[in-house]
Amino acid sequence: MLGLVSLFLQIIAIDRCLLRNDGVEVREGQPRSFYPRAFGQSLLYGVSIILGLVLLVVPGIILALRWSVVLPILISRDTRVTDSLRQSWKMTSGNELPMLGIFALAFIPLLLGSIIGVFVGGVSGIIISETMTSATLVMCWYLQIAMFLKLRAGDDLPA
Repeated sequence: MLGLVSLFLQIIAIDRCLLRNDGVEVREGQPRSFYPRAFGQSLLYGVSIILGLVLLVVPGIILALRWSVVLPILISRDTRVTDSLRQSWKMTSGNELPMLGIFALAFIPLLLGSIIGVFVGGVSGIIISETMTSATLVMCWYLQIAMFLKLRAGDDLPA
């Protein structure tokens, strides 16, 4: 249940941030709701990444990187899920290493929180670990938006 709430908040946060940064490209009149497609895309993304990680770690990482801007594309361009996946794959091509570095840095708070949580233990350890996990997730949401806006402008990500 908490995962669904988190996903819903992610979709709202990305939508609001894209709207504030002129990242929404297509929304004429009353748009059809992108929420069902965003939930479906997130489910497909999650299952694909998990399968890629289970079969071999590298394919899961590659899928995660290449599809990292799918949700901002789906929300901003009001596209179908398959079109968003295809556009994300094309948009991120050639930027895999910088993206890997950016996301690796973003996961440092998660790792630190997990390590500290283990050493502290008990309820305090769980609170520290969960807080750092939540901070990492929110940071990754905003990284998705920043990468989308940068790639959409035709700029390569810094190496």
